[in-house]
Amino acid sequence: RYNIFGVSIGGPIKKNRTFFFFNWEGAQRRTGQTYSSDDIPHPSEVQGDFSNRVDTTILDPTTTDPFPNNTIPQARMDPLGRQFAGFYPAPNRPGNDITRRPRDNYLFNVSNPLTQNSYTTRVDHYFGPTDRIFGRYTFSPNTAVRRARFPVEVADPSAANIQNYHKQITLAWIHNFS
Repeated sequence: RYNIFGVSIGGPIKKNRTFFFFNWEGAQRRTGQTYSSDDIPHPSEVQGDFSNRVDTTILDPTTTDPFPNNTIPQARMDPLGRQFAGFYPAPNRPGNDITRRPRDNYLFNVSNPLTQNSYTTRVDHYFGPTDRIFGRYTFSPNTAVRRARFPVEVADPSAANIQNYHKQITLAWIHNFS
């Protein structure tokens, strides 16, 4: 969905001398996207069991020897790491080779919203046939959201709210020398 809307108003402040103009434009876009991810560990790996993997060896950090059966003992797993690993969703795509690194094993749909606004204010003043001035101020606060891929957002470093603020000031004095 993409909606664009706005309003403009302008007119004299002082007849034939000073004029104003105001404009607001807004836009809201909702973009549905489907993503595939390959960084979802196999369910057994979340528990420290890498025994099915032929492409990696898990080493004991204290001895640098491989863990027996390529499995981290539950007593050696860090409680904080275990909690963090619990934030990963289960793979939802079949056919993934559990003997190798997870690959394209999670498919998800999101709607990434973008909200844009633009405000413009302008004032013109006519001094006479040789001099006139104007000032314009434009302000655009925009917010884009990149939705989390996982149900628990803390497990997804790609989720973000992106704020952009654009400001512009223009002042001009127009003088005709002859």
